Amino acid sequence: MKKAIRIVLIGLAAALALGAAALAVDAAGPAGTEEDPLVTLSYLNEVFTARVTELFRKDLEEKETELQTALEERVGALEALAPGEGGGSAEYTVETLYDGQTLICQRGAELLLRVGEAEVMAADTPGLVDTTTAENLDDGEALVKNHLYMATINGHGIRAIGTVKIVVRGAYDIS
Repeated sequence: MKKAIRIVLIGLAAALALGAAALAVDAAGPAGTEEDPLVTLSYLNEVFTARVTELFRKDLEEKETELQTALEERVGALEALAPGEGGGSAEYTVETLYDGQTLICQRGAELLLRVGEAEVMAADTPGLVDTTTAENLDDGEALVKNHLYMATINGHGIRAIGTVKIVVRGAYDIS
């Protein structure tokens, strides 16, 4: 009989131990939560990678939209600089001006008088910079053929005296 009591006591002790273990697991919460921070391979494959990929895609789409908008703005600005339309160009363009016509430059535009006579139009000094001689030309002064001139102030330019052929690069407007 002592043997039977001993077996019953061992069984009760085992049942109490299993019950205590079950309560401890239940109190700790389900696996993979903030209470159980153990990282498993299934968590990395199913949860973490999906979250990181989604955040990366969202950020990439936002950056792509920003870059697309910036590119469209730059293309629009460059298209506005088409040669012969007064916008300007990175290449030299030959323009013909007739008596009294003006070519008004934006800062950085370059001019080269090839045929005819022209004079500087400027509200203040320097009107144009003669980069060939490193001199400044003021309002009303004549341009010299085959000298390269640069407008350093917006709104400065030249007035044609008779028919003029001029080579120009940069932003300008003919009127």
